[in-house]
Amino acid sequence: MIGKLVLPLLLAALVAAKEPRCLPGSFECADASCIPDRFVCDGYADCAGADDELDCAECSEGYTPCEGDDMCIPEHWFCDSFINCPSGGDETNCTTTIPPGCDEGYYECQGGSCIHEKFRCDSFVDCPAEDDEIACEECNSGFHCQENICIPEAYLCDEFEDCHRGEDEVVCGCQDDDFVCGNGHCIPADWRCDGYYDCYGGDDEADCGTTVASVSRGAKPKRTRAQDHFLAKLTKTRRR
Repeated sequence: MIGKLVLPLLLAALVAAKEPRCLPGSFECADASCIPDRFVCDGYADCAGADDELDCAECSEGYTPCEGDDMCIPEHWFCDSFINCPSGGDETNCTTTIPPGCDEGYYECQGGSCIHEKFRCDSFVDCPAEDDEIACEECNSGFHCQENICIPEAYLCDEFEDCHRGEDEVVCGCQDDDFVCGNGHCIPADWRCDGYYDCYGGDDEADCGTTVASVSRGAKPKRTRAQDHFLAKLTKTRRR
């Protein structure tokens, strides 16, 4: 009887172990942290163990290898007037004309340039007019905000509301002594009535009575539970 009970439990554990921890369009590092797919094989070690820079002999769909370098860049970065390959080979032998229309599976930006569909609504701007990140009913990568924009996964639970309505912080859970905003976002208790709006709608500063004058966040120390996430945000915006 015990053996019959153990087998289903083992199977359930195996299924749970295979369940992805990262959002679609992200790469799971060996330490279970998540980075955008476009940071894989880009010449920078974004995972703590640098496992995102292993097995880079071949590039995934939508990416092209830099000649002479073991790294891949989005194919639309070739001949875009920015040098991305260490050798600069992505900006040599370039024509100035853009062929009309885009192949199937590609998105045509305003102005005529083409990007692979996987880069549409992936939380990174690729079109010159930024139209690839507008009206995103779903995200190829990142977290989907109610106003139909996508934000990088690293922005989740970093104590800052990057979605206009703050739902990127609602999914994070609360600590016992947190103040719960009207939209469900939790903030540290000492952020309540501190003269700075932290909740969407500002309900953390409502009914406070006499408060100290409003101060900038950097003017006094504030408790941060997700400092690693915030530092990751700064790191992930380093490109271009």
